Amino acid sequence: MAARTLSEQPVQPVVAVDIKNSQRVLLRMLVAAVALAVLIGLNLELIENIYFANQLTTVGYVVNGTIAGLFLLGMLKIVAILLQFGNEERALGVFMANVQARHPELNDGVDKQSLIHQRYDALLLMHAQRAPINHSAMAATLVASESTRLGVPRYINNILILTGVFGTIISLSIALLGASNLLQGTEDFSSMGLIVHGMSTALSTTITAIVCYLVFGYFFLKLADVQTRLVGTVEEITTLHLVPRFHAQPEAMVNDLTDLVHALQHVAQNMQLAQRNQQQLEEQVNDLVEGQAYYLATIVSRLTSMRKLLRDGFRLPDDEAQ
Repeated sequence: MAARTLSEQPVQPVVAVDIKNSQRVLLRMLVAAVALAVLIGLNLELIENIYFANQLTTVGYVVNGTIAGLFLLGMLKIVAILLQFGNEERALGVFMANVQARHPELNDGVDKQSLIHQRYDALLLMHAQRAPINHSAMAATLVASESTRLGVPRYINNILILTGVFGTIISLSIALLGASNLLQGTEDFSSMGLIVHGMSTALSTTITAIVCYLVFGYFFLKLADVQTRLVGTVEEITTLHLVPRFHAQPEAMVNDLTDLVHALQHVAQNMQLAQRNQQQLEEQVNDLVEGQAYYLATIVSRLTSMRKLLRDGFRLPDDEAQ
């Protein structure tokens, strides 16, 4: 295997950020609301007979109203949390775009209240303080803080079915009260009506609780899935892109040392080649100097000979004689 060099750029891992996961859940909630409204509109007479006709007491109104109120409160809370998760997903998308574009400021354009912005600021602070980065502790802290965000929907999901059971118990108590009056020999037909009313109220509260629990439980699970994917994406980005920027792993140090050794070897080879080239250049210069010296000596010798010939030809006196 060929050794890695410093010129080789590491492959940038790509984290898949789904910025429309919460929007899909909101769309499903809208479809479910429309479908529920259509079903109610098609069965208005049946619903009126079950919930409103021949109500001798207000128990049915109170219990069913409580169940419906809890259901609507929980659904509104889920919508609000999904909108918050939508902002978090968009912040993750902007952050990953900055990472892939090698932007010097990764938080540029990212919401300051988002999880990824706070995570990056925490890493910058720890790096500035020369503190060791414990990714496991940061992940556990994020999971603990995010678990409190679903407190209200989780509570409603746990007690929603119990409210139906509570209404059923109260309704059966009313029915038993009517049966007790009937067994005592009271010639009052209202006792029979009280029994029927109690049984009817028990049925209506049970139906309301079951339907609300099924619908709310489904969307609560979808909300938990969105939160899990969001937290998982934050931790994946932290692992692949943020921690390597601040934390030097032993394996990375070994690889960097290997790259440095190879670079030094390459520099040494270049220096040896430059030294050989310098020696060759010095030899060429020496040869050129020697050639020029020989050429100058030849010219001086010829000039001396020509001077002597001219002196002898014109019978000029010798310089030494003069």
